[in-house]
Amino acid sequence: MNANQHKHQHPIEKLADEVKRKQSNVTYPDVLLNARNVDALLWKGSRHITRIQRAGVLLLSLAFLLVGILFVGNVTFGSPWLRLPFGLAAIGISCKLFWNSIRKNDPSKHLAGGNQ
Repeated sequence: MNANQHKHQHPIEKLADEVKRKQSNVTYPDVLLNARNVDALLWKGSRHITRIQRAGVLLLSLAFLLVGILFVGNVTFGSPWLRLPFGLAAIGISCKLFWNSIRKNDPSKHLAGGNQ
């Protein structure tokens, strides 16, 4: 549909088109793209994320930290040789996620990147 036809649509048709556009990311190829974007956000970090995304990454970081502390700090459960690596790995992941959640936006990248 070209831009001229889009201007003369009924409001209900515009709403239906908007809903279709927003729901298009639940099909198979789009789900993979979304998952890849989330993985990149969590592991590589991004300076262009919203506050709610920062809060989500921070909460996930705190969950990993809690798991790591529970593994390392629980001396009465299981073998320490098994608990220690898993606990330290969880704490390491927590530190990485925490760093990604507190990185500040870089204004020069916003201006240079345009609509990215």
